[in-house]
Amino acid sequence: MSHFCTGRHLLRAGDRIHDELDALGVVSMALAPEPGIGETIALVLDHDRRSREIVIVNDTPGGDDLIGVVEWLCAAVRSGARPDVGGYVVASVRPRQPVEPDDVDRWCEASELCAAAGLELVEWFVISGHRAADVSCPRDLIGEPPRWRRR
Repeated sequence: MSHFCTGRHLLRAGDRIHDELDALGVVSMALAPEPGIGETIALVLDHDRRSREIVIVNDTPGGDDLIGVVEWLCAAVRSGARPDVGGYVVASVRPRQPVEPDDVDRWCEASELCAAAGLELVEWFVISGHRAADVSCPRDLIGEPPRWRRR
């Protein structure tokens, strides 16, 4: 069982991602089974914020790896291959590397990349361990409010 388990119902493919708890519940199911693996997990959302697929990019332990993954995701949409995509929730698993000041710039750059492709970066989680306490959102460092819509 995941350390991020929230006691809420498990989401199914196509369910709407309403908030950070929904998103972290899906991310927790996609985490590598062994702790200490650097990876990036992206929830691909449609325009109604329904989860359509999960993309896992292995061997991405560094902070700057986020930008490369977001560029790649946005390129698929800009190519016209993915008109159904409305945005992303991204989680960077960086073992033993918590949120750092440079993550503010990364959050802003990734958000701008998504916006330029007509998408929304709803959230970026940095997971520095395998516990809920090890999850942070870089947007919090600049006081930006969450982008989750009210139910």
